[in-house]
Amino acid sequence: DYNDVDELAKTALLSTSRFSVVYKDLFGVSPKKDIINARISKAKYLLSTGSQSLAEISELCGYQNIYHFIRQFRTVTGVTPGKYAKNFF
Repeated sequence: DYNDVDELAKTALLSTSRFSVVYKDLFGVSPKKDIINARISKAKYLLSTGSQSLAEISELCGYQNIYHFIRQFRTVTGVTPGKYAKNFF
């Protein structure tokens, strides 16, 4: 996640810490949290379609470790990706 923030900061020609402060002032949320929320939103959509495996969804959402994806998904949503997907099928 920090690598993504570092890349965004470089693009904005700011240090990572300055970028984070400016971003939070503008959007009311840290860039790291916003990236996590975007990844989880994408995962929710992909889980609702039921066409990919959990490993594929994890990778498509930018996670290199499926277990980290599952933990983060549960932290954000309160349920595991598997339970979330069961609500659609």
